[in-house]
Amino acid sequence: MLKRSAIKIIILVCVIIALIAAWQSSRPVQIMAVKDSVLFIKNIPVTDNGKIKWWNENKDFIIKKYHLIQDAKFFTIIIMDFGEGYQELPGTGWSSVDKSDEDFICFEEIKNKRRCIYKEWSFDITGNMSRKVFINIGDRSYVQTPDGKTELIDNQ
Repeated sequence: MLKRSAIKIIILVCVIIALIAAWQSSRPVQIMAVKDSVLFIKNIPVTDNGKIKWWNENKDFIIKKYHLIQDAKFFTIIIMDFGEGYQELPGTGWSSVDKSDEDFICFEEIKNKRRCIYKEWSFDITGNMSRKVFINIGDRSYVQTPDGKTELIDNQ
């Protein structure tokens, strides 16, 4: 009897986890803010494959709309998580082990106290559009050639 209850609980937990994962992966990715070569994204894909797929499907639109690449021979685009959104910069004397003023990007053009976004790096894209592009996610780097082939670089 106890085993049967434990199995039911395990199955229920697995179903709940699967539903949460499906819900998270189905939310649309949104560009919330752009500053220089930094994109702040809401609902960033969780997996490396998801991030690379999102970049490949949206890079032409992003490059054209936001003019992020000034020199196609060498560029860097940084993707950050929009996280908690626009926040008020901590006041004087504020200190935290986790965050400092330098951990925020502020938008001077926003005339509101809530005009800063916490910098939470997700991944970046660097390289030469006509040769190789490198996609760096966590401690992994992928190289992408102009034909669209993407491979994990062996960092060992």
